[in-house]
Amino acid sequence: MMELKERISFLKSTAIFEATPDPVLDQLARLLDEQQVDPGTVIIQKGETGDAMFLIVNGCVKVHDGDHLFTTLRCGDSFGIYHLIDQAERAASVTAVESTLLLCIAGNVFNQFISDPGFTTGILRTLVYRLREMNRNEEKLAELNATKDKFFSIIAHDLRAPLTTIISFSGMLKDTRGKLSEEKVNELINNQYDASWSSLKLLDNLIKWAQVQTGRLIPKPTVLNLGELVEDVVDFCLPSAEEKNIALVADFSYSPELLADQDMIRTAFVNLVNNAVKFTKSGGSVILTCTMDHDRVILSVQDTGVGMTNDQVESLFRIDKACSTEGTAHEQGTGLGLILCKEFVEMNGGMISVISQPGSGTTFTVSFPVTKSG
Repeated sequence: MMELKERISFLKSTAIFEATPDPVLDQLARLLDEQQVDPGTVIIQKGETGDAMFLIVNGCVKVHDGDHLFTTLRCGDSFGIYHLIDQAERAASVTAVESTLLLCIAGNVFNQFISDPGFTTGILRTLVYRLREMNRNEEKLAELNATKDKFFSIIAHDLRAPLTTIISFSGMLKDTRGKLSEEKVNELINNQYDASWSSLKLLDNLIKWAQVQTGRLIPKPTVLNLGELVEDVVDFCLPSAEEKNIALVADFSYSPELLADQDMIRTAFVNLVNNAVKFTKSGGSVILTCTMDHDRVILSVQDTGVGMTNDQVESLFRIDKACSTEGTAHEQGTGLGLILCKEFVEMNGGMISVISQPGSGTTFTVSFPVTKSG
């Protein structure tokens, strides 16, 4: 059992009672019930009504609906506040995660102190905090719903379109076998090949994005030579740049080292360079530069492309705003490349930003903490 002084000291340390006068806390502390609950004990059952509030002295509880976890609460947190105000059915259960010591304020005890301004101020403050927390949770839920809707939209539209193309071209080849010119057959085969690659890239991006969202894709950091990695990226992207007559140049005076996941960083840089090539017209250029800013390495991908409006820039990294935009040579995209790029950069301790104006090109800047000088 807690000593009276311990109870008073604990009550004063909580946000809900910090403004309560000492004489009131002294009376309250004497009337509290003390409960020690074991892991797995259900303290509040969803659907029940009650007239008690609980303060967590030590331990941890979870607020949940079946297997769905809303939040976890620890020392100094309170729950069941609304039990003191109304008799509505509880919308969630509260279960002890570990051995937990609770102080319980029953409804009749609450009513003894309700007229004291210091007592009610803390209660009201906590209620306001919980309402704000509920609003934040509602905003997160709305964002998750938008993400889910966009995810299904991508699958329904962006994946269906290339598959429909593949089936259409395959049907033409099947039905007109031996009747088409070699030139027309080659055209259909090339179109079928492009559509297949589009589908594969979309599926790959969807899988990676889903793995990130569910926490199944975890960075595996190794020491990377940035110059060597960028050289590999340039070699990989050079054919598409040459096909559009675009100069692709890496201007590196040194090669710093990073501690990061090689596959993630390579995927991010490939997306940035491919995006720059996609929106740059024939005769333009894409230039990669590397500079230092104190203890961070700054990599920029600058193009002379079509640029973007402020609204386009603001929606670049949002799944609910993602859309596939045709490149200057009618290249197709998945709408997920830059979103994955941002995810991978930030998962490896980096930051990404973009500056762009319509008709004046775009510059993506990525920065990472440096492991050591190269």
